[in-house]
Amino acid sequence: MNPYSLIINVLRGKHEESMREKLKNSDFSIISQNCWGGVVYHMLGMPMLSPTVNMFITGENFVKLAKDPKRYLNIDPHPIMDEYMNETDKPHPVIGIDDIRLNCLHYKNCMDAIIDWNRRKQRVNFDKLLVMATSWDLNDDLNLINEILKLSTPHIVFSYDEIDDECVVKLDHKIWARDECGKISPTLTGYYKHGIYRNFEKIFDVVNWINTSLETSEKAGLIDDRCG
Repeated sequence: MNPYSLIINVLRGKHEESMREKLKNSDFSIISQNCWGGVVYHMLGMPMLSPTVNMFITGENFVKLAKDPKRYLNIDPHPIMDEYMNETDKPHPVIGIDDIRLNCLHYKNCMDAIIDWNRRKQRVNFDKLLVMATSWDLNDDLNLINEILKLSTPHIVFSYDEIDDECVVKLDHKIWARDECGKISPTLTGYYKHGIYRNFEKIFDVVNWINTSLETSEKAGLIDDRCG
């Protein structure tokens, strides 16, 4: 490793260590629409307490899962196809749970994805659930977005467009752009500032969101509608 990369790794490590020191909870489960949840777990040095790690779940599929996670996590997944192809993503396996489809972008085949899903779903803490979605992965469908925003589980929605809700984090158009296929760049989880910080950290304090959301829920004795 060259000296520059070594310095970046040290600075990144210090930044993530600072995040971990501020974190007040260590047993929450993030139901994430894309890879963001897994990245957050990695940054916080936590075990993956959610089966949605390494998954990409589109539109109504994600809304159904977020609205009724206990139901879907009690159903055994089944393989649909090992190499699904579309215009924007690399070939990847797709698995199903009842009437929803899960895109397994970081897996070689359906069986590997199913094994990991079944293993991680055993770790889910239903008393400390958090939901993360994006407007573009919800097909920019306001009906689907509003279904997420109505959840009683603490939630956040990243959006390219203006949506008047305290649980929506709007992307800065000076930083992010959307192409003709609806893809957003740069990615939320990519690095900026020479690889020390993640892009989403420019607009969102994830540790504060986790702490505030779960603290409010615990005081109330239940999960309420606070987004952090």
